[in-house]
Amino acid sequence: TIGCTLDSMMDIPMSQQTEIASWISFVAPGSGCIDIDFNFTFGVRPSFDTDTALALYQANGQSCDSFPYQELAFNDNSDGLDPRIVINESSSVTLVGGVRYYVLVGGMFGDEVTGTIRVVDPCKVEPSSLPTHHPSPTETSAVCPHDDMCDALEIPVDGGTSIISTIGCTPDDFIDVPLSGRPLELSAWTSFVAPSTGCVDIDFDFIESIGIFDTDAALILFEPNVGDAGCDSFPFREIAFNDNADGLDPRIIIDDLGIPKLAPGIRYYLMVGGVFGDEVTGSIEMNEISCVVPPTIAPTVNSVGACINDDPCNANEMVVGGESRIMSTIGCTSEDFSNIPLSIPMEVSAWAFFRAPASGCVSIEFTSLEGVGVFDTDAGLGLYESAVGDGCDWFPFVEVVSNDNGVVGSLDPRIVVDGSVVPKLAGGKKYYILVGGIKGDELTGTLAIQDGCSS
Repeated sequence: TIGCTLDSMMDIPMSQQTEIASWISFVAPGSGCIDIDFNFTFGVRPSFDTDTALALYQANGQSCDSFPYQELAFNDNSDGLDPRIVINESSSVTLVGGVRYYVLVGGMFGDEVTGTIRVVDPCKVEPSSLPTHHPSPTETSAVCPHDDMCDALEIPVDGGTSIISTIGCTPDDFIDVPLSGRPLELSAWTSFVAPSTGCVDIDFDFIESIGIFDTDAALILFEPNVGDAGCDSFPFREIAFNDNADGLDPRIIIDDLGIPKLAPGIRYYLMVGGVFGDEVTGSIEMNEISCVVPPTIAPTVNSVGACINDDPCNANEMVVGGESRIMSTIGCTSEDFSNIPLSIPMEVSAWAFFRAPASGCVSIEFTSLEGVGVFDTDAGLGLYESAVGDGCDWFPFVEVVSNDNGVVGSLDPRIVVDGSVVPKLAGGKKYYILVGGIKGDELTGTLAIQDGCSS
């Protein structure tokens, strides 16, 4: 909470006052149970430097600014001076699976605190029936019942748990089934029919594996080439990839904000695999969730010496088709262009990211407001994808395209990806935008992203 401000307790009631606070959010699991545990690391205020509190809230509506919030639980001293909130079957409060909840983390008596927070489902039942036979290569066909899309395991979208194993499975043909993330040499298949909302939470929990990287699994979500044309309607189109959402366990959330919602009633296919050739076994839980109403993103302007989005892992989140955002490079540093190649000279820069729309088309435009430097209105844009999956620190980044004078009659940059010159992006994949001043300029301006195929 270092550097954070006070919250308005008129809109956000609290049974005990924390003066300086920070926020997290989560989507409740199907069980309606949650265990939120905070472990203090250090504080600024020697008198009360380990006294932290948690408050759990439900918004008045779908969005993060649907006030007033309702306080569901509060704790400040569950484990010594560390707070913990547990909601299970015996609690008077119950959560609704698929709904987003908000947690306020604050120091008591005005403390500024830092710590780790863990959120798990305490009601989750671990599966008891696991494959125990590790096959030899000659036994493959007899022990991998879901080695092909047309033999995919049916997964219910109801919060139930299904066991899936890649033991004895064979590699897939990534010509027909393209993969943007890490190599999955052995994989098994599941399928499901998208629910009425089109939004789902797919969670894989590792149980056992055989391999050097023995806990690293991945999920890849595909749709057939033509609607619900069937399991062999090639080529498949990748919608989403994840391998490390929860430690080394993968999770994919389709909420219509980060990734566009699915078409209700259409069958989709989910590949489960071990990274770098691992054979893995685990459980898949799938829940229908509420789709997210895109939030209004507050402008962010850096003050000198305080560049909050100076690297890809602290990038500002953008929504394609959403509101424009203020971006500033004031106080930012230069990039390591051995990891992040760039064809135009931008020495001082800031970062944003977005997930590509289903069309794969985007139009990205930066409009300068002010600058510090000789070339004080000359800005540039670089569009990147991670070397592996969606990772913000999987270098080297791959430059998709860059521009510094794309707006006619202006020094402002514009990038258009519509398939005519630059190949279309992968729908649902995370991409990174570098905004910088040419030849060392520090500048401020608005960044807007639209669907480049909609105009």
